[in-house]
Amino acid sequence: MAQQIECAAAPVLWSDGFETTTSSNATTLVRAKNVRRRFLRIYDDAIPNELCAALADDAVKRGRPWGCYVPLADLDKEDAEEEGPVDDATRQQWARRVVRSVLERSKEDISLDA
Repeated sequence: MAQQIECAAAPVLWSDGFETTTSSNATTLVRAKNVRRRFLRIYDDAIPNELCAALADDAVKRGRPWGCYVPLADLDKEDAEEEGPVDDATRQQWARRVVRSVLERSKEDISLDA
């Protein structure tokens, strides 16, 4: 006889208020039922709005989300502000800026020295 198993997570509609030019749909998060409270922390305004807009616009233009691996050793790299077409180097700069912004906003909770 099959046993009914309770789902360990529940979908939750969520919006941080940021809307792209192409969509204002709420994001769906999955809230796990058996996770400690400090597992996920939401920081308001962790990433500058202009960077969020650039990331969203690039993802829409490419038709897929993007992500970049950011070694901690690369966080100190100087990022040049350049106008022009978006390329992989630009996306790497954005990724470093995202990580720096989140670390700055969460510095009381996250330590890289541990």
